[in-house]
Order: sequence, then structure tokens, then C-alpha cells
Amino acid sequence: MPRDNRVEIFKLSEIPSKLDNINSYFLTLLSSNSTAIGIIQLTRGEKDNQQPHITDELYYVIEGSGLIEMDGEDHVLEQGTFILVPANIKHRFHANKSLLIVLYMFFDN
Repeated sequence: MPRDNRVEIFKLSEIPSKLDNINSYFLTLLSSNSTAIGIIQLTRGEKDNQQPHITDELYYVIEGSGLIEMDGEDHVLEQGTFILVPANIKHRFHANKSLLIVLYMFFDN
């Protein structure tokens, strides 16, 4: 994560090894008081156990397909889908049949 004015370049191909090193399915690339940006990577059938967040979120599906459950209702996801999840809404990714890679962005209200 940038700590000063350094330029950072992230390659999607390097994300899996970074996630293996931290034993997690998400990796925050940038974090500040009002914003967080990162990658979620779920393997086939891997459980997404995130909790509702206090800020709005924007997701973008980079690769894969599946479902996102928001407030008890399922919505279909595929590559190229944008999803806006308002603050405090219960949500989770599920039913992906292969690797699902999602860019996430949190924004303070």
C-alpha cells in the first residue's frame, strides 16, 4: 500500500501468490481514512464470510461468474458486472463454479 507519493503498479497475475502469503481471499491494495480498494478472489465454492460494511461499496467482476446475495436476494454476476452495495446491507458472493475475481472499492459516506 502506498505510504507516500510513490507510484505502485499491481499485476492481476501476481495477486494469487500475494493472497497465499497472507492466507486470505481478499487483498487491500490501497487504504486511507475514506477509501479502500482491493481484490477479492474466491475459488470454486469458497465461502465469502464478509459482514456488512459501514460505507458504500462498489464491486467490479474482473473474471468469473456466480451470484451475489444482497439483503436475502440473489443477483447474477458475470465478467464486466458492476455492483453497488449501500452501507450496512448484508451481502456475500456465492455459487461461483470457477475462480471469481472481483475488484472492490469502499467509499466513506
